[in-house]
Amino acid sequence: MNLVFKSPKVINSNQIPYPLTDFIKYVSRDTCLVRDEVWCFWLVDQGIKAWLHIPTNDTVAYYFHKKSAEITFKNIAGYLLKNRRRHLRGYGSAKTKLLKTVQVLNQNVGKVSDKKLASLYQNYLQAAYNFGHYIQGAWAVIYNLEPQVVANFPDQADKIMSLDEPIVYFNLKRDILNLPLEKVREKYLWLKMYNPHDAPYTLKELARLRKQTTKSEVIEIFNNLANNKKQYRNFVKSLKNNGLRAEVELVHAYAFIKTDRMEVWRQTMYGLNSFYKHIAAKVKGLNFLDVVNLASAEIKDILLQPENVDVVKLRQRRDPPMFIFQKNKISVVSDKNLPRQTLQMLRKIEGSAKSLQGTIVCKGKVRGRACIILSSKDLKKVKKGDIFIASFTYPTFTPYMAKCSGIVTDEGGLTGHAAVVARELKIPCIIGAKSATQIFKDGDLVEVDANQGIVRKL
Repeated sequence: MNLVFKSPKVINSNQIPYPLTDFIKYVSRDTCLVRDEVWCFWLVDQGIKAWLHIPTNDTVAYYFHKKSAEITFKNIAGYLLKNRRRHLRGYGSAKTKLLKTVQVLNQNVGKVSDKKLASLYQNYLQAAYNFGHYIQGAWAVIYNLEPQVVANFPDQADKIMSLDEPIVYFNLKRDILNLPLEKVREKYLWLKMYNPHDAPYTLKELARLRKQTTKSEVIEIFNNLANNKKQYRNFVKSLKNNGLRAEVELVHAYAFIKTDRMEVWRQTMYGLNSFYKHIAAKVKGLNFLDVVNLASAEIKDILLQPENVDVVKLRQRRDPPMFIFQKNKISVVSDKNLPRQTLQMLRKIEGSAKSLQGTIVCKGKVRGRACIILSSKDLKKVKKGDIFIASFTYPTFTPYMAKCSGIVTDEGGLTGHAAVVARELKIPCIIGAKSATQIFKDGDLVEVDANQGIVRKL
């Protein structure tokens, strides 16, 4: 479809479109609007009636209209199954096209007219929107396919969920032992960036990672990938039921895509850094952090109609507001108190407890000090033997996770990064514990019973 995004409409606090009891938490992320907007609209276009984008300290909490989200993800999963071969074959070309549009946009910043730059930016937005099939398709697989595949093949789950090709972080670990650090940084500096305003890898950080990486560890990683591939192929050949085989093939493919799609997005955010700086420089009174919380339509207005830009209004985004996405519409809530109040009410609806149930990834039973990771800034708190409790994890979290005696996440699937790391390192792990980062606090004595799938405060 041809993509047209509208400028945000400022609304009052009484215009949230549905009762808060109709919403369910999706995920939390350390993010900004320019990173999320295309995905939000892609998913709303598939059928989700409303998406709340609520700032919380260092992260943003996403809440969906529950009933429509359940139907939408089920429909996406059905589409992926029906078209799995074409969908999986198309991943490489969708990825290449997205990165190419970013490269062309970046190369032309400051060299072409603003009208041409707006056209190149539109090309990027279209490619990014189309990549939504893979960004959000991963969650359809997590919610609708992984549980039934595990139920059908409980003894083969590790084979199905295993990686058999290297994610970028594995290649980084190999290259860091074989290439000069300057070359490593040139190749991978973007891997630490989640947003366009994040800092890339420094030589000092890469030197630290080199000290933490051993040749035997890297050999084991790549040997495991080769063994995983052999075991998976032997297993999938044994499947006679075409329906079951289709589900297994899709879940297995997403073991890699789930991580790789986000590494593609990290490259994208790095590649857009100079473009957003160019936008900030065009309007007196705007800075880089203002720009990353603008909608794409507002960014195009700055390029095409800078004289009409309301700088005072846009600068109010320095305290990130609450956004509401609906079909063909994005609204920004003007009430500064509403995000906090809304979040408090949503969390009250979710309830609180001293123990949580989740999905077992790697069995075992351990106790330790809770270390709550809400964003990458919290990783410095991690100490050996801690229970690593996070909403989500990334490959760059891996060295810190390896120090811990247990891993718990609010979200994620059996082929997600946390699950892959836990299986590789044989660390007791429970995923999908929903609100672990809210219920537990730093320093709590916590028991992870990954034999029963229960996390409790002692």
